[in-house]
Amino acid sequence: MDKQDFESDETSLLNRDYKKKQSNINKKYSTIDVFANVDKSHLHTDIHIISLEELYKRFQTNPEYGLSSEQANELKKTYGPNIITPPPSPNYFKLVLRQAFKGFNTLLWIAALFAILAWKPFGLPNPDIANLATGILLGLVILLNAALNCYQEVKSIKIVASYSKLIPQIATVKRNATEQQILSNDVVPGDIVLLRSGAKIPGDCRIISSDGLK
Repeated sequence: MDKQDFESDETSLLNRDYKKKQSNINKKYSTIDVFANVDKSHLHTDIHIISLEELYKRFQTNPEYGLSSEQANELKKTYGPNIITPPPSPNYFKLVLRQAFKGFNTLLWIAALFAILAWKPFGLPNPDIANLATGILLGLVILLNAALNCYQEVKSIKIVASYSKLIPQIATVKRNATEQQILSNDVVPGDIVLLRSGAKIPGDCRIISSDGLK
């Protein structure tokens, strides 16, 4: 067997070994579904591929006239406002607890525990009160630092949440055969949205006609 054949056989063995390991990894993790309990029905949609006629029929709308005010009101009652569901309010107890055991704080807790143990029972029969004071002081420092970090985190969350409320977003839609400017929160499925330069898209849309769009 010459050198070239040996290298070829060695490469083949490496490839087979790699594929075998990759197959084992796939088998190991293929059954894991981290979203097993999540409703994924909204992920399967065909509104981007069906014909425009079918699209108008499904949403009971008209590209020339848009929805009527009555239709829009009924759809808003059915689907609710056009907003992203806000995250749940932070649990302050969990925030403080997470900050208290975050990073270097875990080592400080261990140091505080050893300091208290050095006072009692390991310090008996003559316990040194300085060890107890050290343990308590370390605990207070950790809790104070955790409270300050928690305050900063909550403050940041509130600042980010307030940005979306500063300027109400406006969308231009066709309703009752006329162009109307409404709040983006009031856009409903079936609305014919008119987008111009500088306008923001108020939600998931399908382009049904365009002029000079690239």
